[in-house]
Amino acid sequence: MRLVVAAAALAAAVMATPALAADGPQINWYGDLGYSQVDGGGANLGAITGRLGGRNQEFGLEAEVASGISSQNDGGVNVKLNDEYALDAVIYAPASPNADLFVRAGYGHMDVKVSCCGVSATVGANAWNVGVGGQYFFTHNDGVRLDYTYYKMSNIGGTGINGSENAYTISYVRRF
Repeated sequence: MRLVVAAAALAAAVMATPALAADGPQINWYGDLGYSQVDGGGANLGAITGRLGGRNQEFGLEAEVASGISSQNDGGVNVKLNDEYALDAVIYAPASPNADLFVRAGYGHMDVKVSCCGVSATVGANAWNVGVGGQYFFTHNDGVRLDYTYYKMSNIGGTGINGSENAYTISYVRRF
């Protein structure tokens, strides 16, 4: 449900862009697709991560989704990232005509599947996240992005337990 709300907000922003273009700065749209290594709680999990965003020279907004592609088995307990989604505000600092540094912060949700002895459960948590990174464009529209994101989770699975995750991502970026 939260993913639908984030997608609707992004769609509303896309629809409003032509009306705003005459009055304000140009919005540049982009998408990226890459691999994330998610570390935390003793598990190291892999995920495919995608983002869709819009930005002007210094500020942007991006929606992120991820789906787990690897799991970790520790003492008979199997852990896998089911999905993760977030909405982040981004501040860019152009480092050169082809490169940007950025910081981002936002809010999202993460679901992890835990299995043992023929029984499985999905545990979810909301998370505040903050990250840093950089991107380099080797053509006008094509580039590569490296970033780190820290997720501060609260009330994991409704238990009142808090935790954190670290994600390291490398992505292909395409400007539209």
